[in-house]
Amino acid sequence: MGLNNKHLKFGAGILMLKCIRKTRIVSSALTVSLCTAFILGLGCAKRKKDLPVGPDRYANTYVTMQTKSSVQLADAEPQSCHLQDTPDGPAADGLCLTPTNLEIWTSELTLLGNNRLAAISRLLGDGSGLSNTGYLDGATFDLAMASTLKGQDSLYSVYSLKPDWETLKIDIVYLRASFSVKGESWEMLIPYGNQPLEKQAWVESCFTPATRELIHLRANPLTGLKIQRGDYLFCKPAAGATCAFSEFQWFDKVTKTLSTKRPENPRTFDYLRTNSSASCLSPESDSGAASVSISGVPLFVAINKPLPKFYADLSHGDASQANQGAKIPAGVSRDDWQAHLDAKRPNDPHLIYFIQKGESVESGSQLNLKLAFELTNYLYLDKVSSIDSASIEDILAGITTKDIFFRELTPVGRDFLPFLRVDVIPSVSKASLSEIYRRPEAGTKATPALKS
Repeated sequence: MGLNNKHLKFGAGILMLKCIRKTRIVSSALTVSLCTAFILGLGCAKRKKDLPVGPDRYANTYVTMQTKSSVQLADAEPQSCHLQDTPDGPAADGLCLTPTNLEIWTSELTLLGNNRLAAISRLLGDGSGLSNTGYLDGATFDLAMASTLKGQDSLYSVYSLKPDWETLKIDIVYLRASFSVKGESWEMLIPYGNQPLEKQAWVESCFTPATRELIHLRANPLTGLKIQRGDYLFCKPAAGATCAFSEFQWFDKVTKTLSTKRPENPRTFDYLRTNSSASCLSPESDSGAASVSISGVPLFVAINKPLPKFYADLSHGDASQANQGAKIPAGVSRDDWQAHLDAKRPNDPHLIYFIQKGESVESGSQLNLKLAFELTNYLYLDKVSSIDSASIEDILAGITTKDIFFRELTPVGRDFLPFLRVDVIPSVSKASLSEIYRRPEAGTKATPALKS
């Protein structure tokens, strides 16, 4: 859909997609596989001119990501907590709860380095939005269990910088948190985009009726719901079960009751509603794919230190930085490469990943990242001093995540320090030329039934 890294920011969950014409498709512990395979999309985004051209879609080097929670997610007593990111920043006092689970559908994962203006690398996604078959980019990761994801990355763009990674940015489609209070289990769902997607004005103006029908069938991840971005929805699941999306209800701020229909005064994430937008840049036609611009409110996660440097380079060719102009990939013998060519396989560059620990550098054709998220006390209830004295209605009227609460509390234009943290553990592995140049696996279909 002709989007670059600045476009199509819905929110959280993970999705891996593929592109032709070098378009791109778009956890607990999250395993992310970064891959040079491209995604089939509705359009092609132009690469930034200062970045090297990425590998051909036949190259199958990639990054895998394994996600999980760094702590056992279980029922825990709420604790009093004081929220303040800096000594002179906004402050709040209330109760913090540890979720029993956190599920996120992300459309894009991005690493931010110590120099955010230059040190930026995609791990997953790339904002291509909708595939040409109507699937919404992204996939879910569930932090109550280990999830494994594969993604295409742009780590080759930071080879010369070799940055220290400091932040993981998660663009969200929806966030779903499970929690237990007063002996009851509840689930909270916050969508970061409107649904049905095909009924939005920018979609109707950008896509043909045939494509809109595919979007209707495949691009609405919250099955059975007609919602607006920023709505708070809740469900009380049956014992030992999880709620179907169609079972979630809105919370009416006036009556303090749950409603099966969107009320006049629903509880909403107001910052998200006023700071997200979508528009059609150029409509789909016989001569070209659609191009859209979507902005949103991402989740920022602080990366724990120490963390080895990791980055990538192209194996050979004019765009390679360490092996520029070479006709044979670095680390491959002339005889092996000739045998590869004799088998009529592609000769396009692939990615080589590097992990630097002091003076030691490891390399391989696949990068594996283990992402362990720290979720202790991540949910927040403002101005509540005791769960015993609070009613269920009071809890549903106020419970949220620390990040969302601070988004509402903090003046527009002021960043705050992330409340979520993650351990990132990188490793590399090697693959044979036949493995690297086999046709890449198709990206995960973006439907709840086929999530990772």
